[in-house]
Amino acid sequence: MSEINPDNKCSHLYKQFPEVKNPLKTIFELQEKLQNQFGHDFNKMNYKERIEYIGKSWRNLCIEFGELMQRLPYKEWKKYKDQQISWPPEKEELKEIQFEWIDASHFLINICLALGIRWEEFRDIYLSKNKENFERQKRGY
Repeated sequence: MSEINPDNKCSHLYKQFPEVKNPLKTIFELQEKLQNQFGHDFNKMNYKERIEYIGKSWRNLCIEFGELMQRLPYKEWKKYKDQQISWPPEKEELKEIQFEWIDASHFLINICLALGIRWEEFRDIYLSKNKENFERQKRGY
């Protein structure tokens, strides 16, 4: 456990921010700025460095997903005594679950950045693929 946050809790960090014109752009820019502070300059990474970075980000993403799953009563064979199994859980626990998802999302965005996907491309690729997914369902995919 961290001395800064010994209980490893984040729900107390939550606050609402003023609405921004383009939240996806803001999220991608802030994540890239944070990675730059860690010395990860995506504009200067060569192919090998990007692949290594993606591998590390994938590992960290899996760890964060594991932490998220630890907060959920996901084992169908287990009887959970101390956990509420209806949705939604108590407000604080729901925020903790949501923060775990955001932790994982940081690494998803890192992978996007390492692949050269900026927010505009993410939006356009996502919307294009989403449209195709709907079309596939119409075609009986």
